[in-house]
Amino acid sequence: MRLTVRARQVERDELGYFSGPEVQHWRALPWPDGEKTRITEASTPADVAEILGVETGTRLTMRKRLVGDPGQEDHRQLADSWIAQWVTEEVPSLRGDTGLGGMYDRVEEWADQALTWREEVSARMPSPEEAEALKMPTAGAPLLRVVRVTQLPSDDADEEPRVVEVQDIRMSAALFAVGYPLLRAESAGWPVQPATSDYYQAPPSD
Repeated sequence: MRLTVRARQVERDELGYFSGPEVQHWRALPWPDGEKTRITEASTPADVAEILGVETGTRLTMRKRLVGDPGQEDHRQLADSWIAQWVTEEVPSLRGDTGLGGMYDRVEEWADQALTWREEVSARMPSPEEAEALKMPTAGAPLLRVVRVTQLPSDDADEEPRVVEVQDIRMSAALFAVGYPLLRAESAGWPVQPATSDYYQAPPSD
Protein backbone atom coordinates (compact mmCIF):
# COMPACT_ATOMS: atom_id res chain seq x y z
CA MET A 1 0.00 0.00 0.00
CA ARG A 2 1.31 3.46 -0.87
CA LEU A 3 1.66 5.52 2.28
CA THR A 4 0.30 9.05 2.45
CA VAL A 5 3.34 11.22 3.16
CA ARG A 6 2.46 14.04 5.53
CA ALA A 7 4.44 17.20 4.77
CA ARG A 8 5.72 18.84 7.92
CA GLN A 9 5.14 22.51 7.36
CA VAL A 10 2.68 25.02 8.76
CA GLU A 11 0.25 26.60 6.29
CA ARG A 12 -2.82 28.78 6.66
CA ASP A 13 -6.23 29.19 5.04
CA GLU A 14 -9.50 30.84 5.98
CA LEU A 15 -9.93 28.47 8.94
CA GLY A 16 -6.50 29.16 10.43
CA TYR A 17 -3.28 27.14 10.65
CA PHE A 18 -2.92 23.56 9.37
CA SER A 19 0.08 21.27 8.96
CA GLY A 20 0.56 20.33 5.32
CA PRO A 21 -1.66 20.23 2.22
CA GLU A 22 -2.57 16.55 2.71
CA VAL A 23 -4.78 17.46 5.70
CA GLN A 24 -6.20 20.82 4.63
CA HIS A 25 -9.63 19.24 4.12
CA TRP A 26 -9.56 17.27 7.40
CA ARG A 27 -12.00 18.29 10.11
CA ALA A 28 -12.60 17.63 13.80
CA LEU A 29 -14.59 14.41 14.25
CA PRO A 30 -17.05 13.88 17.11
CA TRP A 31 -16.24 11.64 20.06
CA PRO A 32 -18.98 9.10 20.99
CA ASP A 33 -20.57 11.70 23.28
CA GLY A 34 -20.78 14.20 20.41
CA GLU A 35 -18.04 16.55 21.63
CA LYS A 36 -15.42 17.60 19.07
CA THR A 37 -12.88 18.98 21.54
CA ARG A 38 -12.59 17.43 24.98
CA ILE A 39 -11.13 19.87 27.49
CA THR A 40 -9.95 18.60 30.85
CA GLU A 41 -7.32 18.90 33.55
CA ALA A 42 -5.03 15.88 33.23
CA SER A 43 -1.73 14.57 34.61
CA THR A 44 1.18 15.13 32.22
CA PRO A 45 3.14 12.05 31.10
CA ALA A 46 6.90 12.05 31.71
CA ASP A 47 8.09 13.01 28.21
CA VAL A 48 5.57 15.84 27.86
CA ALA A 49 6.35 17.11 31.37
CA GLU A 50 10.06 17.22 30.55
CA ILE A 51 9.45 19.43 27.50
CA LEU A 52 7.16 21.73 29.49
CA GLY A 53 9.64 21.89 32.36
CA VAL A 54 7.24 20.59 35.01
CA GLU A 55 7.12 17.55 37.28
CA THR A 56 5.67 14.35 35.84
CA GLY A 57 2.02 14.13 36.80
CA THR A 58 1.50 17.90 37.02
CA ARG A 59 -2.11 18.61 36.16
CA LEU A 60 -2.47 20.92 33.17
CA THR A 61 -5.20 21.89 30.74
CA MET A 62 -5.41 19.32 27.96
CA ARG A 63 -7.40 19.74 24.74
CA LYS A 64 -8.10 16.38 23.07
CA ARG A 65 -9.30 16.02 19.49
CA LEU A 66 -9.92 13.34 16.88
CA VAL A 67 -9.31 14.78 13.41
CA GLY A 68 -9.85 13.09 10.09
CA ASP A 69 -10.79 12.95 6.42
CA PRO A 70 -14.59 13.08 6.09
CA GLY A 71 -14.32 10.91 2.95
CA GLN A 72 -12.01 8.15 4.30
CA GLU A 73 -12.98 6.65 7.63
CA ASP A 74 -9.51 5.34 8.55
CA HIS A 75 -7.63 8.52 7.58
CA ARG A 76 -7.57 10.16 10.97
CA GLN A 77 -5.32 11.20 13.83
CA LEU A 78 -5.48 11.76 17.57
CA ALA A 79 -4.18 15.10 18.82
CA ASP A 80 -3.76 15.85 22.54
CA SER A 81 -2.61 19.40 23.34
CA TRP A 82 -0.97 19.96 26.73
CA ILE A 83 -0.93 23.70 27.47
CA ALA A 84 1.61 25.35 29.77
CA GLN A 85 0.08 26.77 32.93
CA TRP A 86 1.45 30.26 32.32
CA VAL A 87 -0.39 30.32 28.98
CA THR A 88 -3.81 29.36 30.36
CA GLU A 89 -3.35 31.99 33.10
CA GLU A 90 -2.68 34.68 30.48
CA VAL A 91 -5.18 33.40 27.88
CA PRO A 92 -8.05 31.80 29.88
CA SER A 93 -10.12 31.22 26.72
CA LEU A 94 -7.87 28.20 26.04
CA ARG A 95 -9.83 26.39 28.76
CA GLY A 96 -12.96 26.67 26.63
CA ASP A 97 -14.18 27.73 23.19
CA THR A 98 -11.22 29.37 21.45
CA GLY A 99 -13.29 30.88 18.61
CA LEU A 100 -12.32 31.36 14.97
CA GLY A 101 -8.73 30.39 14.20
CA GLY A 102 -8.34 28.32 17.36
CA MET A 103 -5.81 28.45 20.16
CA TYR A 104 -2.81 29.51 18.05
CA ASP A 105 -4.62 32.66 16.90
CA ARG A 106 -5.60 33.50 20.50
CA VAL A 107 -2.01 33.13 21.74
CA GLU A 108 -0.56 35.19 18.88
CA GLU A 109 -3.16 37.91 19.44
CA TRP A 110 -2.27 38.04 23.13
CA ALA A 111 1.51 37.98 22.57
CA ASP A 112 1.48 40.14 19.42
CA GLN A 113 4.16 37.79 18.18
CA ALA A 114 4.50 34.85 15.78
CA LEU A 115 4.61 31.33 17.19
CA THR A 116 7.29 28.85 16.12
CA TRP A 117 7.16 25.06 16.03
CA ARG A 118 9.46 22.04 16.15
CA GLU A 119 8.62 18.32 16.04
CA GLU A 120 9.93 14.98 17.23
CA VAL A 121 8.91 11.80 15.36
CA SER A 122 8.84 8.31 16.91
CA ALA A 123 6.82 5.08 16.76
CA ARG A 124 5.29 2.62 19.21
CA MET A 125 2.45 0.15 19.39
CA PRO A 126 -1.01 1.66 20.02
CA SER A 127 -3.08 1.12 23.11
CA PRO A 128 -6.42 -0.68 22.55
CA GLU A 129 -8.20 2.68 22.93
CA GLU A 130 -5.95 4.36 20.35
CA ALA A 131 -6.36 1.50 17.88
CA GLU A 132 -10.14 1.68 18.21
CA ALA A 133 -10.27 5.46 17.77
CA LEU A 134 -7.97 5.35 14.72
CA LYS A 135 -9.74 2.34 13.10
CA MET A 136 -6.44 0.40 13.21
CA PRO A 137 -5.95 -3.37 13.33
CA THR A 138 -5.82 -4.68 16.89
CA ALA A 139 -2.33 -6.13 16.28
CA GLY A 140 0.62 -5.74 13.94
CA ALA A 141 0.34 -2.06 12.95
CA PRO A 142 2.51 0.46 14.79
CA LEU A 143 1.50 3.96 15.76
CA LEU A 144 3.33 6.91 14.21
CA ARG A 145 3.81 9.61 16.85
CA VAL A 146 4.66 13.25 16.15
CA VAL A 147 5.25 15.45 19.19
CA ARG A 148 4.89 19.10 18.17
CA VAL A 149 6.27 21.78 20.47
CA THR A 150 4.78 25.26 20.11
CA GLN A 151 7.00 28.11 21.29
CA LEU A 152 7.11 31.89 21.69
CA PRO A 153 10.55 33.34 20.97
CA SER A 154 12.04 35.46 23.73
CA ASP A 155 12.75 39.16 23.24
CA ASP A 156 16.21 38.40 24.62
CA ALA A 157 18.30 36.59 21.98
CA ASP A 158 20.24 34.81 24.76
CA GLU A 159 17.11 33.25 26.28
CA GLU A 160 15.43 30.05 25.12
CA PRO A 161 11.92 30.29 23.59
CA ARG A 162 9.06 29.74 26.04
CA VAL A 163 7.10 26.53 25.49
CA VAL A 164 3.40 27.26 24.93
CA GLU A 165 2.04 23.81 24.17
CA VAL A 166 3.05 20.22 23.53
CA GLN A 167 0.79 18.44 21.05
CA ASP A 168 0.90 14.64 20.96
CA ILE A 169 -0.23 13.58 17.46
CA ARG A 170 -0.78 9.88 16.69
CA MET A 171 -1.72 8.18 13.43
CA SER A 172 -1.43 4.74 11.84
CA ALA A 173 2.06 3.98 10.50
CA ALA A 174 0.38 1.51 8.14
CA LEU A 175 -1.21 4.46 6.32
CA PHE A 176 1.01 7.49 6.94
CA ALA A 177 4.61 8.63 6.86
CA VAL A 178 6.05 12.07 7.52
CA GLY A 179 8.24 13.95 5.06
CA TYR A 180 10.28 17.10 5.46
CA PRO A 181 13.23 18.87 3.78
CA LEU A 182 16.73 18.43 5.18
CA LEU A 183 18.30 21.83 5.68
CA ARG A 184 22.02 22.50 5.33
CA ALA A 185 23.62 23.55 8.60
CA GLU A 186 26.24 26.28 8.61
CA SER A 187 29.02 23.64 8.63
CA ALA A 188 27.67 22.21 5.36
CA GLY A 189 27.34 25.55 3.58
CA TRP A 190 28.13 25.55 -0.13
CA PRO A 191 30.82 25.58 -1.45
CA VAL A 192 32.14 22.86 0.84
CA GLN A 193 35.72 22.11 1.84
CA PRO A 194 37.28 18.87 0.50
CA ALA A 195 37.05 15.90 2.85
CA THR A 196 40.32 14.97 4.59
CA SER A 197 39.55 11.63 6.30
CA ASP A 198 38.61 8.17 5.01
CA TYR A 199 35.03 7.25 5.99
CA TYR A 200 35.91 3.52 5.95
CA GLN A 201 39.04 3.79 8.06
CA ALA A 202 38.55 3.00 11.73
CA PRO A 203 39.43 5.88 14.05
CA PRO A 204 42.61 5.37 16.09
CA SER A 205 42.10 3.58 19.38
CA ASP A 206 43.12 5.18 22.67
